[in-house]
Formats: sequence, structure tokens, C-alpha cells
Amino acid sequence: MHKLTILAAALLVGSEAGVEAQTFNTSKVSGLLWDLVHGVTAPVYGPAVLTDSGPQQAVVQRAQVPTADGYVLITAIAEGEAGTLATQLSALGAEELAVAGGIVSARLPVASVAGLAGLSGLRFARPALAVANAGLTTSQGCRAQGSDVAREVFKVTGAGVRVGILSDSFNAKGQMAAGISSGDLPADILLLADVAGTTDEGRAMGEIVHDVAPGAALAFHTAWRGEADFANGIRALRDAGCRVIVDDVIYLEEPMFADGIIAQAVDEVAADGVAYFSSAGNAARHSYEAPFRDGGGGYHDFDPGTGVNTILNVNILLGTTFFILQWPDRYASTAPGNPGAQTDLDIELVYRDGRSIGGMGSFNNNLGNDPTEVFGVTTSGWLLEAGLRIRLKAGQPPPLVKLLWYAERGLGQEQYHTHSSTLYGHMNARGAMAVGAVRYCNTPVYGQSPPLMEYFSSAGGTPIFFTPEGNPTYELRDRPSFAAPQGGNNTFFGGSDYSTWWTRGRIFVAASAAAPTRRAWR
Repeated sequence: MHKLTILAAALLVGSEAGVEAQTFNTSKVSGLLWDLVHGVTAPVYGPAVLTDSGPQQAVVQRAQVPTADGYVLITAIAEGEAGTLATQLSALGAEELAVAGGIVSARLPVASVAGLAGLSGLRFARPALAVANAGLTTSQGCRAQGSDVAREVFKVTGAGVRVGILSDSFNAKGQMAAGISSGDLPADILLLADVAGTTDEGRAMGEIVHDVAPGAALAFHTAWRGEADFANGIRALRDAGCRVIVDDVIYLEEPMFADGIIAQAVDEVAADGVAYFSSAGNAARHSYEAPFRDGGGGYHDFDPGTGVNTILNVNILLGTTFFILQWPDRYASTAPGNPGAQTDLDIELVYRDGRSIGGMGSFNNNLGNDPTEVFGVTTSGWLLEAGLRIRLKAGQPPPLVKLLWYAERGLGQEQYHTHSSTLYGHMNARGAMAVGAVRYCNTPVYGQSPPLMEYFSSAGGTPIFFTPEGNPTYELRDRPSFAAPQGGNNTFFGGSDYSTWWTRGRIFVAASAAAPTRRAWR
């Protein structure tokens, strides 16, 4: 199972009042942020499902963005100079501001969200939602890819190379020194920026790097403080002397059809000679895409045949599911002066007869902003039999609609499967090497030839339609670049390894574990 982390993961309940919450929305502020202002009421109950224990109903909760200590992490697109916007956000009490291109990332007091709409320097603000594609022990990936043989035959250890890591945190749990003492981490570790209260997935990645290249030094910069800070962190690692950089984080609203500010930072450091590796992700082929077809009333027709069906039936399992809708259009966030989207779409969660489920969905005004809509729900009690609708609100029909979902326990798409690409954002950058995942024991060294790709490893094939400046183009990049072993041991991160009694430690199962395994010595 892939690891799903939406920053600090705070989920609040909602109801039919979700529709009312839209009256607070403006063209400058995401509905997810307005929900923090509006507040919440009672949960919604899904339709009854007959089980062996009798009828069961799902309790449906509206997923809202996480907050910590009264602050919310936001991505703000500037109208004009990003520095001007940063000054205005600071006046609202924002902290930890970072500027990259036309974007400002910041921790904003929740009490100041209502003040965003009045900022002259703001084009649009949205929450920053990130997914981490998830000594005493040695990773089996070393043997699976022949790193041990390479060290012996070519006498290479990574000495003289510093490897940069971007993830959630490195020493939030305070165990870095113990890792150095046990020999699972090198003594030379440069912490450029870290955060508290997270999982230290970056340190687990560091243990894998140390197994593969025990002579290499490490550096770490968190990727957990917004898109602008992530992009600046990539450059900071390069400036610190890192010749190899690896990350395992994606922000859900990174552009699919253009290179966003993080992808641009990747290309910049790659042009300077840095080998950049990014986790391909754990989204398998959980994606639907098709040309937009008007099924009446502006609703997209999911039926590719002669029939018309404007509802895509899905079964939402227990836990949290986030939906991301994008379409080929211009992205205001990719470069200052970009005119932004010319088409406005909405996505809504409905009962299968078309009735709204608590007003849940995403209904932002995309005109002049980014062509993306994101919303999340959490269910408990039982699965939710529901549907999704996509509606054209303004502008010309887009040539393509693309829908992805990140589900904690999976989502059952019941019809119109396209099994489309799920690899997007900076891992699809021209300068990135996107790393897919193969379980270490499904490799030739362990008796499996050819090696078997993990079922959850994300699929490539997402095309680029626009330059950052908003000019039409077309490029289909060959992704993932390759696959590497995952599922091996580290000292603390992941689940217990019950597969073999002689192994020690925890198993790190995700494309995040494959990315640092695939290292190059320089």
C-alpha cells in the first residue's frame, strides 16, 4: 500500500452547508481555504449498502486542509511582483515566506484567510497539499541492483560526493545522532532546513543512500513548507555542493500539462550538472482522461460510445480520498505574466441519481488562474457508493480532462476505465530522472527474471502542452526513467519485515525508497 500524507492530515466534517460555503468564495481564494473561515456542521450519510450484517451507511466527511497552531500553509500566486505580495502577506501575519517565480509560499494565520481577498498583489491563493510517496541494518536494494559488486569491482564508495535529500523531515524525532553512532548514517550531514512534527522519511532515505554509497556525505532540505520553498530548497542543495539530489514529495496542484516552478528548479540544477532523481510516485494507474464531451448542461459525458452518461460511478472506501482534476490550459503559477486559464471547470461529488452529497467538490473560478480543481472526502462506517461530475462553467471545452485520485485505502472506479498516466509535476521535468519501484525480492539477484514492477508504481505518459510563459507546445517525455529496488530494510521507518526471519529492521515500501537506491557515483 502506498503511503498517503496530506501534510499534517486534519479532517473536519461537512454537510449540505458546503454549498452555502461557496458564497464566501471569490476569484482570489480557494474554496478549501474559505471552508476554514466558514466552519463545519454535521456529517452526511451515504446510501445504505446491504451487507452480511444488514444495511450499512457510510458517514461522509468533508476533508479540509490541515492547520497547525492556528496557521495554514498556502500557495499564493502573485498579481505582478511576487515580492509585493510577500510584503502584503507579511502584514496579514504570515510567517516562513518563500518566493520563487510568481509564487509565494507562507504559513498564514487561519484568522487572516478572510483578508486574502482584499490583497491587490494576489491573483489566487490555495492550500499547499503535499503527498510523500512514502548500521543496524542494510537495505536489500544494494544487493538487488548490484551496488555491493560495484563497490568491490570498481572501488567506488561515493567519497567526495554530497547527496542532497528533499522529503518531509530528517531529525524531527531527534535520532540523527543515534543513526550516525550505529553506522547507518554518515558523520557528514548538512541540515539546511528541517521541520518538526513529521515522520523523518528523509532520514530513512538517508540510510538507504548510505548503504549504497557509504563514502558520500549528505545534505537535507525539507520539501514540506510549500512549492516556492521546495523550489528554493532544490537550488540551496545545489549551492551547498550536492552533485546528486533525490526527493519523494509532490504537491497535488503541481501543473500536469506545463512545467511548474518546482520542475523549473529541477531543470536549472540539472543544467548545472546535478543528477536529479525523483520518486515516480505510488498512484499506479488511478487516473481517468478523455476528450471533453458535452453530455448536456455543460456536463462531461463519460460514455465514449453512442450513449450519454454524465456521472462516473465510484466506490469510495474507508479513509481519505483526494481528487485532482486538471486540463490542458495556461497556468498562472508557472511564470509571471502568464495569463492563466481560459476555461473554467468544476468537479462535484454526487449520489448516483445526480443529487449533491453535501455540496462536496471543487468550484473555484479558474479563469486567469490555474486549470486545476482539488477536493477531498473521508468516509467511515462503510464504503460510499457515489459518482463524480465534471462541468464546464465558462470558456471553450478543453481538449482533454484528466482526473487523478490519491486514496488511503483505494477507490473503485466502476466504469469507463482508461488506466491513464499518473506521473506528473516536477518528476516529469525534462531534467528529472523519475524512479519507479520494484520490490527488491522481485529482481534477478533474488530469483525473479525479468524483474517485476510494483503494482502501485506510477505510470508515465502525461504530455506537456504549454511552456511556463503560456505558449502552446507539445512534448511527451519518456517516464519513468527507470525502476529501482524498494521494500528493503532501514532502522525505523515503515512496517515490520515478516518475509524473512533473518532480516533486521523496518521495511520501506514506496517509490520513495526506490529513488535513493538508484544512486550514481561521480
